[in-house]
Amino acid sequence: MMAAQVCFRGNRLVLQERPLLRNPFTQDALLRGYLRRHLPLQEVQSDLTAFGERVACEIDDLGRQCEQNPPRLQPYDAWGHRVDRIITCDAWTRMKHISAQEGLVAAGYERRFGEWRCTPQPCRES
Repeated sequence: MMAAQVCFRGNRLVLQERPLLRNPFTQDALLRGYLRRHLPLQEVQSDLTAFGERVACEIDDLGRQCEQNPPRLQPYDAWGHRVDRIITCDAWTRMKHISAQEGLVAAGYERRFGEWRCTPQPCRES
């Protein structure tokens, strides 16, 4: 079930359904065409397809939660002691774990795709 978004057009109230996000990699013909011409797609395609599914099924929702609950600074504890703690929602923690699991930062340094190792990295971070 998709959540409806309330919008106003002039003085009218309009309910608008949230669009359904599909796999961004399989839906982007330009990106797939570019990768097909510039690196061995067979080695990268399954990796980007799996990550695209994760984006559509899990990461998009977590991203929305992170946008709705930005981190906040707690400068003092209940007793007035300086703690400077950053408070985040569970979605922020989950996104940090996904980033580590998917190797978003490390991907450009790994030798898995040889000389093409830096090419797929921005495809996953877009």
